[in-house]
Formats: sequence, C-alpha cells, structure tokens
Amino acid sequence: MSRQEALRFRLPGDAHLGLWVRFEALGRRAALVGPEGTGKTTLLGELAARLQDEGLRVLRQQVYVERPLLDDALLAELSAAPTRCAVVLDGLDLLGTLSRWRLRYAARGAGALLVASHRTTWLPTLHHHAVSDALLLDLIDELVDGRDEALTKRVLDLLRAHNGNARLVLRALYDDAAFTSQERSCPVAPP
Repeated sequence: MSRQEALRFRLPGDAHLGLWVRFEALGRRAALVGPEGTGKTTLLGELAARLQDEGLRVLRQQVYVERPLLDDALLAELSAAPTRCAVVLDGLDLLGTLSRWRLRYAARGAGALLVASHRTTWLPTLHHHAVSDALLLDLIDELVDGRDEALTKRVLDLLRAHNGNARLVLRALYDDAAFTSQERSCPVAPP
C-alpha cells in the first residue's frame, strides 16, 4: 500500500502551476470539491506542504463523521498568530453549523484557508475533482509493470462499479493481487 500512498496528485499538462496561481488570486481562501476517492486529500497535502515551505505554520485537521467539531487547540493556535498560520481542513462538509461559523470567524485573518469538501461551500472552488479513465490508467501504470488488456478492462469496470472512487478501485486491485498471491502459495485441495 505504500506505493499507492506515494502517488502524487495529477492534473493534465501544466495545470498544476495554474492551480497555485488561482489559489493566490482567490486570496488563499478556497475549497477542493468532489466525491470520495478523487484526490482531494492528496492535493490538500501537497498544497499544505507548499504553504509550509513558504514559512506558514500549517494547522491541519481531519474532520470525521463521528466527531464533526473543530479542534479547540487549532482555534487557539490560530488566534495567537493568524497571519502566520494556514488552516488546512479535510472534511468541511462534515462540520456542524456552529463549527463552520467558528472556523469562518477564526480564519478571517489567517495567511491561508484551504479545505476539502464533498460539496460546494462558502469558499470559492479551487478545483472540482473527478477521476477519468485516462487518469486512473496513468496511476495504474505507475503502480504496475506491464498493464495488459485484461487489467485495463478490470480497472475500468471497477471505476464504474465504484462510481469514480479511485481509492476503492486501488483497494479492490490490491485485494485481487493478495487473493491471487495467496491462492498460488496455498492451493486448496480438491474435495
């Protein structure tokens, strides 16, 4: 799985450069929007690293369905030196109304505010995420030596079955490989 986690976010051509220019033009306040498994968290991490490289203290939080609240420590740290901080939040749409308002208020002076969400937010959309056949096959080519026609068909079938969720496709392929490997090392004796 570490090779899968090492995959970088991809945009066609030199669109990656344009993304940062657009982020700057939006006043460093923007959202990455799209369904699950389309690369929002990956791109969020890459942009957070760039903000950190620029000298901002990156305050990062992952929001979970089980705990749809803002971390009070994040808010306290942000209020201490807002212009030197960048807030990077994964799962804005999971936050409750009060937490969203607290974030909006606390981050108004922050050096940057970048969020990932499954749906549009009050922030302008920096990038709308979706996984194309070509993108997923490009990722597969990076992970697998010698993609054949059968694997290509399996990948595209999985992409449709998982409604464009690349993460679930890669997991299914990993499970396929593990099962095949186990099958070869421990054949089941016929009854």
